[in-house]
Amino acid sequence: MIQSALDFVRSLQEQKKAQGVWAEKSVVERQQVLSQCLMAMRAQAESLATEIAKAEFLSKPFVQETVINPSLRHLETLSHRDFPENRNNIPVGLMALVAPDYLSFRWLTENISAALLSGNAVYVQMNEMNQASAHCLQPLLSKAPIQWVFAPGKEGEELENILSSHPGIRAVAFSGTPSRAEKVLRAGVSSWKKMKIESGFHNSALVLGDADLRGATKALVRSCFTGMGQLPWNITNILVLESQLPDFERFFLEELSNQGMNGENALFSMTGQNDFERMQKISEQIRSENGKILWQGQFPELKVQPLVVRDLSHCSTLQQDCLRAPVVLISPVKYAHEMVKWCNTSYYGQAAQIFGTVEKAEKIAAKLEVGHVFINQWIESLQALDFGQKQSSYGILDSQAFGAFYSEHRKIDIQESIS
Repeated sequence: MIQSALDFVRSLQEQKKAQGVWAEKSVVERQQVLSQCLMAMRAQAESLATEIAKAEFLSKPFVQETVINPSLRHLETLSHRDFPENRNNIPVGLMALVAPDYLSFRWLTENISAALLSGNAVYVQMNEMNQASAHCLQPLLSKAPIQWVFAPGKEGEELENILSSHPGIRAVAFSGTPSRAEKVLRAGVSSWKKMKIESGFHNSALVLGDADLRGATKALVRSCFTGMGQLPWNITNILVLESQLPDFERFFLEELSNQGMNGENALFSMTGQNDFERMQKISEQIRSENGKILWQGQFPELKVQPLVVRDLSHCSTLQQDCLRAPVVLISPVKYAHEMVKWCNTSYYGQAAQIFGTVEKAEKIAAKLEVGHVFINQWIESLQALDFGQKQSSYGILDSQAFGAFYSEHRKIDIQESIS
């Protein structure tokens, strides 16, 4: 375990040697290591879901459906797919993976497996929020060239900066807040690294005129508040037609009143409770801009209570910023085309959710400046934790093993003789 800058420097030569040995293995030999990880993960799936749900304050069924099962499918695909040997696909070398706070087990599984299969060695940086996921993966990947990095507070920030800037690290994959992403990006670009950055989000849901309002509100309660606004696919802004607003609000608030903090499928949780000061600033701005609070959680266990707000101006910065908070803004519009306009106003473009008939929804989806559109569903359909547009993502947005991020590609032109 690397816990300081000195530990990192001391580890470099050993990790470079390990990467060289690993790169000499055939693709099939690397797949065998991933296959062993898959078998161990499958055997421990139940306990892994329990541990990760507890650490990230998510329900166990949600973790099973959106974290464990997709991780198993991903490893199954990589470990059994036929990858022909290609001497012109060259490993990048040493890579750094800086994991997100939530859904980190799946993010790490997808990125580590692609990096390893491509012949690279990796440094994985954990923090207080995601260390449980990393600790779950450690024994499953004990035969792979991985160095695990953890230090709290300022030392963790220093290590993040070193991993992003040290010339021995050739590529950095990062998922986290916009403020951290900016620092990592600045350090990485200045040292000419390959970068893959996943950052902020401000996602909208568009409720079309032909949507099933009861079904939509039931689905939206989940996509808005699972993870208490911390997940990159959480919905922050709900765009609904003025003519449907009274019914929509009534159904939405009824659905919220049925939710709680107890039970295996509890919606609200302790997630994001360290962000009390930021939530206070958001609440103050809502009041100063005459936003109407339609509903506020009353859970004694929570310092940061979930909020549902209406009547904020479309020009409010809260309609564009990455809030990362359990705040939902309901924004009525007169016509459906206005939904597209206001959805695209944010400088983030991670995802959007549309409710309505598929034919109309697809036409609307084609106009949205986001990386992923969910029509009448949510992240249970994600095949991989993919990327957004605009300021939600930056760099080489390729998650494929032997793709542009995890490999260098060499071209060789041959002529039999000099004529």
